[in-house]
Amino acid sequence: YIKRFSNLYLLSRNKTTLPLSELRLSFDESLDYLRLKNKITSLRWDAAGPVDTAVGIGLYAAFEKILESCLASLSAVFVHLKEDEDAYDLAIYVESAAEISLLDEIHRLLPPGVGLSEESEDGMKVWTISFKKEVGA
Repeated sequence: YIKRFSNLYLLSRNKTTLPLSELRLSFDESLDYLRLKNKITSLRWDAAGPVDTAVGIGLYAAFEKILESCLASLSAVFVHLKEDEDAYDLAIYVESAAEISLLDEIHRLLPPGVGLSEESEDGMKVWTISFKKEVGA
């Protein structure tokens, strides 16, 4: 996580946008490490283009916070980024015995204007983060 976060930070220095392809690499590498720990993971990335730098950094920080908070009892993680006409939705599904709410903590990691929801049912927790597309994306 530290390596990927540092890489995203360096890529975003003095820039207003971050390529979603770089963010995808960060998520994918983190999920690779979880697979090495025998966790079930999946990544579906149905979007391309740039994202506001603060949003991109916030998304990866939120992902890290979710994993860190659930890691002790984590059995599976599924990440899905989908693109609508004028916005993106990033859904992070976690199967874990941890009964926690991270709404306040995640909100603090995201810039203003980014939507966040949290749902839980039968050991599955879902966080959905919604954010607008960059102009010209």
